[in-house]
Amino acid sequence: MAERVRRGELAAVRSATVRRPCAAPPWGPWAFDAAKSGGGLFDLLIHYAGMCLDRFGAPRARWATGDEDMPHGIDTILAQLAYPNIGFVSGSAGWRHLDRYLFPMKYRLVAAAGERRGSADTAGGPLVLRH
Repeated sequence: MAERVRRGELAAVRSATVRRPCAAPPWGPWAFDAAKSGGGLFDLLIHYAGMCLDRFGAPRARWATGDEDMPHGIDTILAQLAYPNIGFVSGSAGWRHLDRYLFPMKYRLVAAAGERRGSADTAGGPLVLRH
């Protein structure tokens, strides 16, 4: 998707949504100390921010909210970035629970040339693209 956006194949991008929900990592107690690990925000949402800056540039406005309960493995955030020629790009990511560690990724891009969706996870599934 990123390469198609970069090459202009999808025409004007109208909106995009990226989701990275997963369980808290089982790497050890240091992961639950936000001062040491950065928590779910730096573990996951930083990649969304980097992708948005790389593909769309600096947003004209931004908004975010989150929920943190580190002892229970919860550290989530929802962020929205507004762009003058795109509309909005929305992202949610973070740790949802302590149960098991999966690393899914989902995206949806709406453009003048149509909609693109994709998903993948570490449970062995390949990236699935839908047009």
